[in-house]
Amino acid sequence: MRAGVLGAGLAGEFHAEQFAKIPKVELVAIADQDSERAKKLADKHGARAFEFWEGLVESGEVDALGNALPHYLHEPSTTVAAEHGIHVLRIAGKTHGTNHSRVRSDQSILQEQQR
Repeated sequence: MRAGVLGAGLAGEFHAEQFAKIPKVELVAIADQDSERAKKLADKHGARAFEFWEGLVESGEVDALGNALPHYLHEPSTTVAAEHGIHVLRIAGKTHGTNHSRVRSDQSILQEQQR
């Protein structure tokens, strides 16, 4: 499985480290609007750096993502990733609105059943 991380801050570093520990998972991409930070984390893991999350999601290079973007970007980035058939892991202390995590999870499950 090819994995990527959206966001290269502390949470993004955590996601990258965890993906790197999983057998049969290859960390292939990191996205962050701070291109230097994205490149630094990507280089550490032998991955490709993207400046924008949209570019990574639309690249077709990943099967799964760790979403470490700021909370206000979780909903749009997770929705677009699910529309591209990408599984998304996000760890958040709070959500904005109701049932966003459940809705996104359900959407991913439905897409998987349609394959």
